[in-house]
This record gives sequence, C-alpha cells and structure tokens, in this order.
Amino acid sequence: MIGLKEVAKNMALYYHDPVAFSYDIIGSRHTDYQQKVLYGIADNKKVAWRSSHGLGKTYTAADVLLWFLFTRPNSRVITTASLWRQVGILWNEAGGKIQKMRFDKLLIDRNKIDINLGIIRITPNWFAKGMASDDPEKLEGQHAEDILFIVDEAKLVSHKTFKSISGALTSTGAKLLVISTPSENNEGYFYDIWKDGLDFVKYHTSAFDSPNIKHGKIIVPHLVTQEWVDECENDWGKDSPTYITKVLGDFPDITEDTLIPYKWVEQAIDRSLQKTTPIEVSCDVARYGSDVTVIMQRHGPVARVSSRMAKRDTMEVAGAVKFLYNNLRATKAKIDVIGIGSGVCDRLREQRIGVMDCNNAEKAIDSENFLNARAENYWHLRTLFKEGNIDIENNKFLVQELTSLKYKYHSSGRIMVESKEDIRKRIGRSPDYADALSYLFAPKRYGEASQFNSIKKEQIASSW
Repeated sequence: MIGLKEVAKNMALYYHDPVAFSYDIIGSRHTDYQQKVLYGIADNKKVAWRSSHGLGKTYTAADVLLWFLFTRPNSRVITTASLWRQVGILWNEAGGKIQKMRFDKLLIDRNKIDINLGIIRITPNWFAKGMASDDPEKLEGQHAEDILFIVDEAKLVSHKTFKSISGALTSTGAKLLVISTPSENNEGYFYDIWKDGLDFVKYHTSAFDSPNIKHGKIIVPHLVTQEWVDECENDWGKDSPTYITKVLGDFPDITEDTLIPYKWVEQAIDRSLQKTTPIEVSCDVARYGSDVTVIMQRHGPVARVSSRMAKRDTMEVAGAVKFLYNNLRATKAKIDVIGIGSGVCDRLREQRIGVMDCNNAEKAIDSENFLNARAENYWHLRTLFKEGNIDIENNKFLVQELTSLKYKYHSSGRIMVESKEDIRKRIGRSPDYADALSYLFAPKRYGEASQFNSIKKEQIASSW
C-alpha cells in the first residue's frame, strides 16, 4: 500500500515532470523528440510542434492531457480541432491510456471519475473536455487557475478560434499545446506561429527523426518507416508540397499560386544592401475600423516601416507623412488615393509635397499583360524579391501579408493579384503593410512606361 508521504513526494515530482508521470502512472514510453515536447510544455506557457505524419503527436498529446489533469487539482483541459472526428482521435488515445493508469499511486478512486468519449470529470470544476473549434465562444468562456488547451491538427483551425483561446490564457497556470502537420498552402494561424515568430516555444520533427528510420528496423511500432517514406517519394516526388509537409514536416517554399515565396522574403530580411537614392515615402491609408494606416520609407533598395496609425483622421495622417518626407528630404510621397486617401493627397499637395497618386484600380501601363495597376505594381515588387534587389525588416505583419499574396490569370490572359477583400477573408485583416510596400516601389505612372512595355509574355511566363 502506497502511503500519503510517498504519494505527496511523487506528486511534487510529477507536477514538473510529465515524462516521469507518463512512465510511472500511464506506462508510456517516449522517443527523444517526444520527451522534448513533454518537457517543453512543462516549462513553458505556449508550445507548438510541427512534424510529419506518423511520429506520435497524438500519443504524446494524450499524455500531456492526463499529466496536466491529474497533477493539478481543480484544473481544466480543453482539447479542440477543426472537426469532431479529429477531436475523437485524441480522446480515443487518451481513453486507452486512462484504462491502464496507476490510480493507486495517485490515491484517486477511479470508480468516482466520469469517463466518456470527450469528457473526464473528477469534480464539477475539475475536468477535461473535447470540443470542435467551430464555436470559438465556448472556448473563450473556459477559465481556471490551471488550464491547458490542446489544439490538434492546428493547420485547419481558424484565427478566430485561436483568438478565443488567447483570451482564456490569462492565469499563471495556463498553457497551450499546438500540434499539426504543416499546411501546403502556407496560411492560417499555425503557419503564422512559425513564420511570424509568435511567442511559442517551437519543435520540428521530420520523418527521418523516427527511430525506425534511424536504425533501419522497427524500434517503435506504429511510427513511420523507411518503406513509407520511399512510397511517398515514389508517389509525389521529393520536391512536391505534399512530400515536404507529410514527410519532412516543413512548409513548402511556394504553392502554385503564391506570388512571393517565403524563401525570397526571408532572404530579403537577411541581406544588407547599401542605402542609396531615391529617397521616397509611401502611405496606405486605413479605410475600416480594424485597418491601420501604414507609412513606409525607402532609400533605394532599403525599405522600412516608419509608423502605423489606427483610427486617425486624414489631417493627422497627412501631417505624419509630411514630417517624415521633410525629415528624410524625400523626393516623392506615394499615397493610396482611393477612398479617404484622396484627402491625404489633396492636403499634401496644398503643402507642396511631391505626391504620386497610387490607384490600384487604374489601368496598367502594360495593359497587355496586367489587369490593373495593382497587379503591375506587385509584379514589379515580386521581381525585386526574386532578383535580390530589396532589403526589408523582419516585421511579422509585413512578412505574413507578402507571403500570403496569391495571383491568377484573368480570362483575358492577363495577370491579376487578389484584392484586399479576398486577402482579408483568408488572413483576418487587410494587407496594409504589403500594399504600402508595393506603393513604395511602384514606378511612376507616366514617363516610365517603357520599362513595362518591353516585357514580353514569354518573359513573364519564364520568370514564375
């Protein structure tokens, strides 16, 4: 019979050591990479884990669920995924593990615990529960001193759901574990975690980290094998987005309709180009309550965000642009003229600022190849990234927006870039930073047409 002193000693150990808890109480065994994730969630508030298929993410998450719940009296664990089917997979794993648990070592009466698919209830205020993410308000309403959220297959879970979860992570004992294979389309909150450097401790595991592949034989049943990897390579090819996500556990550099690949943006952040001329400023003027006005500056190929402003009137925006323009001794202020931006342009002209109106809806200089000025400006920006002729800062909003841009061909055969409204639907906000950058490098609408007229369709096709 285990005594109270021994139980108390064990519980003090288990509180900080999910690996020991899983080993002693559940009977689980873990690979090195699984142990890293377990210790990571013990020591940190937010942990994200991306990996290939078949590396035991769900197995590990089930251990995290049971460890947190049974080492913290009156705690809550909430698991979610985009579909109830995915929630059920984790709970089936947890259900199998709880049947093997050593409750005698915890001095908890197993018969008094309500255990069903999607619920473990010890007391009315001490429980674990699974729910689909299609109702974010239910997640937002969960609060406790010790609360853990587990988001499974997070690549399919919306920004709105994560926002609701963030609202419940206010207590000192709150934690969040996010696990998924990467998405092939490089978008969503899970992608943002890796791309934007959000405040997560992050772990990445490839199929080649499986002990079955490392040792060339089955060491851990149910984990991926070399045979599976070979089949994936034969079916998809090593360069396919599917192989990259499912086998390597990486985000693909580019999807078929991506305008500016993440790799190009990353290279632009890493490079250091010489500041030269022209010295110019740009401004994307906010139109809606959640949008922001973004003001940027460039010294030749070097671009930086100067300021962001929310809910400011046109006179204040004009004043901010004028201040920067005069301070830099700039030669051009490129302003979004559509909507309320026209007021900013008018006011700056009154003060003899060299304004260039940026109207994305107007006709392209090379109207044979581009649907409108927006497509033409972004194509020019894309070329700068591709050829290494731009230097930008590591601004998470700018990076996300640039790498989220998509293009397609109009029925007339001309290139078009998706609208602000379409981007807003996908990433949850307007691409204010990316638009400001596109204005910053936009060519003059008059007097420089030759640089676009010389572009042939063959050149456009070959540069994708």
